[in-house]
Amino acid sequence: MAAVSVMTKQKKSKPSLANTLPEMRCDFCKKEFKREAAFIAHMCRYKKRFIDRDLQPNRIAHMAYVMFYKSSHMQYRKEPSIENFINSHSYEDFLKLGNFIVGINAIATKEYIAYLLKSNLPIRDWIKDDVYLKFVLNLNRTEDWQRAVERSIIEMEKWAIKNDKTFRQFFIDISPSDAIHLIATGRISPWVFFLSRTGAELNSKLSPEQSDLLSRAINIQFWRKRILTEKKTVSAVSAFLQDVGL
Repeated sequence: MAAVSVMTKQKKSKPSLANTLPEMRCDFCKKEFKREAAFIAHMCRYKKRFIDRDLQPNRIAHMAYVMFYKSSHMQYRKEPSIENFINSHSYEDFLKLGNFIVGINAIATKEYIAYLLKSNLPIRDWIKDDVYLKFVLNLNRTEDWQRAVERSIIEMEKWAIKNDKTFRQFFIDISPSDAIHLIATGRISPWVFFLSRTGAELNSKLSPEQSDLLSRAINIQFWRKRILTEKKTVSAVSAFLQDVGL
């Protein structure tokens, strides 16, 4: 009798749905997911940084990072991308700087960052008030007078809108302490304060304590000497301020 071969049928197992779905992976942290809901809900710190990239502090932080990279690397290297930035170990330090600049509503942001990069200060000191005020003191002495006066007029106009007045009333109606603060933080230029008629009137009304505070903020002796020696600039600034009614 011919041999009969017996074949045992094996039941084929059906692949599970989980095994048939393609795996989803976060482009930022590379974590893999099998469930779409988990993938959509996933929020790693790198993804969060990418989502927040257009917020003002984050944009400033990225700009500072690019400036830092350019100042410390060979010129032929490519400019760092936003992806380079969000993966950088220094991301949080630069974001602190961005938040500091926005928080104090700093003037001349790009110039302040350049000042920091040239100062060789440790990055932890970049968000200190005294560092920023030293920058303002330096900026007041070095920037073009037209730019300084323009920034001052813009600040006066903001004050006027807020207080329902004209900008020409700025030095007449603002409190001395508020004026000193705006001058010390670079929003009102010493050029405008000393050479405008209304600014000079406010200056004459300052108490000894207020005068001392202002002197420590901007170095009044420096400006008195400058006004005596830079006659061409003084003439130009005075004529402009007179024309606009200050």
